[in-house]
Amino acid sequence: MGSRWGIGVVNSFVGGLRDALFGLSRVVAVLRDSSTVRKKLFETWVLNGFVLAFSVIAFDHIVIPLLQSLINNFIHLLPGNQDTEPQIGFIISLVRYLFSALWVLPLFWLNKPISSIWFLEIADEVLRQMKESDKKKSKVLKTKKGLEVSKWIADMLFSLVLECLFLFQAMLVGLLPAIGVLLSYSHLTLLYSLYSFEYAWMDHRVSVNHRIAMIEQQWPYFVGFGLPLTVATALPSSFIISASVFAVLFPLFLIIACDTEPVAADVFRLRAFRVVEWLTDALFRRLHPTSTTAEQKQSSCQ
Repeated sequence: MGSRWGIGVVNSFVGGLRDALFGLSRVVAVLRDSSTVRKKLFETWVLNGFVLAFSVIAFDHIVIPLLQSLINNFIHLLPGNQDTEPQIGFIISLVRYLFSALWVLPLFWLNKPISSIWFLEIADEVLRQMKESDKKKSKVLKTKKGLEVSKWIADMLFSLVLECLFLFQAMLVGLLPAIGVLLSYSHLTLLYSLYSFEYAWMDHRVSVNHRIAMIEQQWPYFVGFGLPLTVATALPSSFIISASVFAVLFPLFLIIACDTEPVAADVFRLRAFRVVEWLTDALFRRLHPTSTTAEQKQSSCQ
């Protein structure tokens, strides 16, 4: 029984990893058939990969060394200046601060909502293509259509808060000794998978609690699917560069997820979201005492 369970976990994990790494054919097909996706993907790459990421890299590796050299040469021309390190250090720190305050941070926060809108447009176009080609839909998704608009908006807000709390939970577990880093990255694999599949699930009106239930129940697959994006965003030492890498790569995983059926595994449900679900539910009930979030949770998970 134990070996059978282990084989199921491995097969599901490998299935998720395989779909994430070898789903390029789906991306190529979508790009070939849709000028909208090509345009939005290009705009996303330009904004995040060139304007934001490249500007930070160019500033650190070209502008700063050049500025240091120019300032050093200029100060050495002045009489009576022997120790130039404090002056150069102060000027460079000031320039870095101004660059971050006046360029990087405003562009980063402006980029977030713009990229989110483009991601939604990409997902809408991919799903529209799938509907036109009458591709087979998941049985789970077929049973969850028809949520009212007001409930859909509430569901989306609930999901946003829950995902922010789960990201904070990933940061907290990362502080644990020995296994903290592994646990933190495991959280991120699940979160990135949720990001990727959420657009298609929301299009089919799958409630947030049912989305979480699917992630927790089929966690080996979603750990595998989210692993490549987690590794790619973990490599850069700069938070801004890491965010740019995510924004550049995420649309590819989004396209793959829109046309992918998760590989099921007969395993226990990993309740990784239990705490943040409870906190989010408590928060929404405090803000809106008549909220039916818990009732939705029970009905969606049955």
